[in-house]
Amino acid sequence: MKTNIGSKVKFLGLIFLSSIILSACSNPFDSLADEINGLFSDGGTSESGSGGNGENDAEASLFNYELLNGQGTETTLEEGEYEVGKDIPEGRYRVTSSEGRGNFSVTSESEKRQNFVNAVVSDDESDESAADEIITYLFDGHEITIYSTSLSFTPFEGTVPLDALPPGQYIVGEDIEPGTYEISADTEESYLSFDVYNGSHQERKMRLQLGDPSYGGAKTHMALLEAGDIVVTDAPEIKLSLEN
Repeated sequence: MKTNIGSKVKFLGLIFLSSIILSACSNPFDSLADEINGLFSDGGTSESGSGGNGENDAEASLFNYELLNGQGTETTLEEGEYEVGKDIPEGRYRVTSSEGRGNFSVTSESEKRQNFVNAVVSDDESDESAADEIITYLFDGHEITIYSTSLSFTPFEGTVPLDALPPGQYIVGEDIEPGTYEISADTEESYLSFDVYNGSHQERKMRLQLGDPSYGGAKTHMALLEAGDIVVTDAPEIKLSLEN
């Protein structure tokens, strides 16, 4: 008899405990469904970040050039092919030749960046068709190719000469004041280019050809450079004159 009474008490206790749980959660199955749905949402929330567009925010974060200013390690690389992150740390570099004249180029197969540098550099100051230096950003995964010379890489952070801009990459608002510029190059070479990219998504806004007019080049161009734009040039020396 005592055993039956004890069993009944335990059973009534389970019913009472179940009623408490159900009162705390009006529909436990709905709550379970909500938790499962949360696993398939971005971070368990419907908000996509301050920009309101998660995809665009993620893409823009790939191109944060400002963080690389002054970063890197002094390095010398011989002729050959190299990978940034393995053979040289990512950073912003001043690139110079220590052994004659050669070509320096940066590419990437895995990313959508189009604004790569491809320029000729020389340690001979009288070589007017080559640059004395290149200023460029190098991100992990970028592939470097060096021809016919060895190059020295020195971390760079500072001002750039707008009256004699070296080949490389520059940020409008950081290196170059926003505004309308007369852009010129004292060269007879054809196919030297001055490109301007949208800084957020790397879409090219304009390409200005500099050099011999018979090859489609021009001595001067006028261009509006806006804050955040990325300027890329392969010409040995560019002059930027801000218009009033």
